Amino acid sequence: MINTVLSIQERALIFRVLISALAILAFAPFANAGTVFMDCEDIPSINSYKPLQKYISTKDEGNELCQQIEENEYLYTTHDNIYYCKSALGKALKCEENEKGQALPELSVIKRFSADKGQQFVLFRTRNISQEVFNDVYFIFFLVPKKVNPRGYQLFTLPSAGAGDRNEGSGRCVNAKDADVITTQKLPVEILNESQSNVAIRFNQFRTNCSNNGISKQTLEFTWQNGNFKQTKNLIEVMKETH
Repeated sequence: MINTVLSIQERALIFRVLISALAILAFAPFANAGTVFMDCEDIPSINSYKPLQKYISTKDEGNELCQQIEENEYLYTTHDNIYYCKSALGKALKCEENEKGQALPELSVIKRFSADKGQQFVLFRTRNISQEVFNDVYFIFFLVPKKVNPRGYQLFTLPSAGAGDRNEGSGRCVNAKDADVITTQKLPVEILNESQSNVAIRFNQFRTNCSNNGISKQTLEFTWQNGNFKQTKNLIEVMKETH
């Protein structure tokens, strides 16, 4: 009778262990939430990063930030791109651009912030000049379950955020037919409600209407809602009347 009771207890213990293991696997993308995109110079001392360290040591790309997603999946950044790496069991790591053929020039981290349940975010900025047209592009990186994205992460672009003009970043109009020139305010980016369920990011910028030189102040906000960011404010206030 004692052996039967012990056997039931053992089975119950095994069952609880299995449930815990499955839970860990289900939330594996958040396992490294506290160290999202660490400096690649810090990874040689971490055993789990050895495959990535071995791979990037053979490259001359100016590796900057490194992130492990799962046991055999990694990300790393250079000055102009994000690379996704994966290895099949027993095989060497293979890495590719986040999006084939799309560069992210002058890629840099602007802010790191969090929501209320340990979800971590990294705000990136990239800058591009093409045929004299200059644009800042902001996007947010965060880890997601595999059912959302098989790679385990998401890059959410923030439309209309950041400086832009048709004059190589001068912040001035070239002619009256240009689209609005956008420049940033003294405090261009703010994080609101840090570590709360409704964490948000605010962009403070000016818009110049090239047809009449009217200047407006624009406030953009993107709020964390239902597992993604949603634009929740686009307030434009006229500062200088048009003529």
